[in-house]
Amino acid sequence: MKLLDKKIIKADEFIAQKLSIKEAQEVLYVKNIRLVDDVPFLFAEYYMNILVLDDIENMIDDATSFSTLYKEKYNLDPIRDSSEIDITSTNYSSKNFLMYKMIYLLLKYQQKQQILKQTKL
Repeated sequence: MKLLDKKIIKADEFIAQKLSIKEAQEVLYVKNIRLVDDVPFLFAEYYMNILVLDDIENMIDDATSFSTLYKEKYNLDPIRDSSEIDITSTNYSSKNFLMYKMIYLLLKYQQKQQILKQTKL
């Protein structure tokens, strides 16, 4: 991943609601691009609660995965239930890769649901 921007900002009403914090509380805003084989693949923006993630603004620069950083440094699992995702592919290859990944994830989810149903029987 390539870090494009990082700064402390005050949460607006929307961000505060998503993070379950007070409006105008300081959060870390991060903008990056994820790369696949050095090709831009996904543009992402993050808002992080700096009261929960001690020193996160200094840990971000060298991170290769935010999920790994959350787990290893803070013993937290990322919350993705409030993600606002708008995917725009950067080229044909990454679009095909993304489609493959989405189909794979849907199949895995479907398999998990089948196992859960069988377990309940």
